[in-house]
Amino acid sequence: MRTIHPILFAVVSLTNAAIAQFVPLTNSSTPHLDAKICPDASHVAFRDGASQLGIVDIAGPVERNLFTSTTSIVSSYVWAPDASGIYFTDGNQIRHVPTAGGTATLVAPALAGTDVRLWCIDPTGTSLYGTRRDAATNTAFLFRVPANGGSAPADLVSRTGTLDEVDIDETGSYVLLRRWNGTVPVPVTFERYDVAAGVALPMITINQRAESAHWITIGTHFVVAMASAAHPFAPQIARIAATGTIDFLVDEGGIAQRPYFPGTGEEVVFETDDPTVSGGTAIGMVPNHGGAVIMVPGTMPLFLNGTSTTGGLTVDPAITKIAISASTWVWQVPQIMVADIDETLHVHPRLTLGSQFLIDLDVPPGMIGAAALADGLTTSVPVMLPGIGGECWLDIAPGHMEIMLLGVAPATGGVVGSYTVPTLPAFQGLRVWVQGAVLDAALTGNFTHFGSLRVF
Repeated sequence: MRTIHPILFAVVSLTNAAIAQFVPLTNSSTPHLDAKICPDASHVAFRDGASQLGIVDIAGPVERNLFTSTTSIVSSYVWAPDASGIYFTDGNQIRHVPTAGGTATLVAPALAGTDVRLWCIDPTGTSLYGTRRDAATNTAFLFRVPANGGSAPADLVSRTGTLDEVDIDETGSYVLLRRWNGTVPVPVTFERYDVAAGVALPMITINQRAESAHWITIGTHFVVAMASAAHPFAPQIARIAATGTIDFLVDEGGIAQRPYFPGTGEEVVFETDDPTVSGGTAIGMVPNHGGAVIMVPGTMPLFLNGTSTTGGLTVDPAITKIAISASTWVWQVPQIMVADIDETLHVHPRLTLGSQFLIDLDVPPGMIGAAALADGLTTSVPVMLPGIGGECWLDIAPGHMEIMLLGVAPATGGVVGSYTVPTLPAFQGLRVWVQGAVLDAALTGNFTHFGSLRVF
């Protein structure tokens, strides 16, 4: 049993993952767009925006070109679930190339129409899903093709206009797709294609820009970046139910865009503002069931994916590494950067007035776990203590910080504190900051990264 410390306090839910700073893996004149980390976190693939498909080894690193089209554009690609290779579009053709390199083999000959794109692959690695268009009739198609090239692509759904933002859930049962008609994706209708039944049904129509759609539960909830009623001029992170109900995982007023969910675990990663540097960029993590944002400060502006508002940000299914395509100024060639994730502190579930939540420090037996809340971050440099790795970003001035949890982990797990949010309207919208520390008996150890908590 874990040690339980009951305390009354108002705070918001959080999953806190200690995340190392980003490390550049590449430094070349080739643009590195649409970064996608492979399922075993050993490589990151990218496009150059034209004819090349490249890859960089995380442990090395070694940058390699896997394929160069001589006639067309490489517009999209997906990793095989076992990380053994990459499926990609060469113009209207679909090909496969091994991760280790070698000859690219043909999976499907040229599909009819235009704008052929691959979006996802089912968890078994059996079926690829993509889209194509017939410009003459303004019709878009969702198609499926066997990954082994055993049969021709088959159209599953046809709609007037455009189909995109295609994603498959972790079981392979439901395919998410976005449809729209016109020159811009407003309004958009999100649909759910039932693989077993072979039927696509509308879930919700949104009369504003909503993008970077990913399933976060099996066919019942997906996440997008869109403006909220409280913050109509900057994208936030919205969770949408298949029934059409919308709530927000992040609704802070700053920029929150390009959400990505790997189909496993709980954490949705996204681009946001860096609270430690004016104008800086951070990568945030938020639980898929609602909670607080844990920051990976960039300490400077980062321009992701060539300034596009989508793509270029992924996390591996085991939630061990984040990979991004980013540059440090707007005209610089985007490079690949990665950061490690070390999950230590959790505060969950999502908090509302009158609800209960836990602060959960996943520390080894015999180690000391501590967590503190503050009403702000330090206004100068972060606090560093001898023998403790990392930095404390909380405002430690008297009256601004309170230690909420302190305990020694028993043999069976970490340290947990149980709390209740008072039913006081004044607490709604309250924002505080949280950070943890893991220490041994000699009081040496590490700070976790800091997080922002809000009561909904």
